[in-house]
Amino acid sequence: MVNKKRDKESDQFAEEYRLETFLNVLDKFGPTGTTDASAYIDYDIRIVHLKFQSLGDDSKVTSRRVGNALP
Repeated sequence: MVNKKRDKESDQFAEEYRLETFLNVLDKFGPTGTTDASAYIDYDIRIVHLKFQSLGDDSKVTSRRVGNALP
C-alpha cells in the first residue's frame, strides 16, 4: 500500500497530481495535446489524459479530439 499524505484539516488524502500543474500547462501553451503536456510536466501520458478528461467533465476546460493517440 502506498503511503499518501492526508490533509490535517479535512482528513482527506492530498491530491497527488495538483490541478494547478495542469492548468499552468494550458496557460503556458494554450490548446495542447496530452503528449506535449505529458512531456512538459513529466507525467505519464495516461495521467495527463485522465486529468484533462476530468477537467473537461467538470467544465473547467473545453476539449476536442484532434488525433487518436489514446483510445
